[in-house]
Amino acid sequence: MKAASMRSLLAYGHILLKDFKTFASGITAEVRQAAEDVAVPQQRPLRFLNDNALNKEAWARQVAQRDGIQHGLIGVLKAVERCWS
Repeated sequence: MKAASMRSLLAYGHILLKDFKTFASGITAEVRQAAEDVAVPQQRPLRFLNDNALNKEAWARQVAQRDGIQHGLIGVLKAVERCWS
């Protein structure tokens, strides 16, 4: 997202820059919970990635084949992404 777009989003939501961390943490928690709310009832795996060595597509193909999934949710990968800014 470009800086101008982010500023517009924050202005639209009446979110001050000093409150961005709290705002982002709240959104992160909502997205995480929504993903888990979909995965858990379907008994799909939740996997935390603690490094970037995992080939995500290979993992998804392996799980899909193992569980006989041809369409729909295969699993949920969770990670903490580095911020380069």
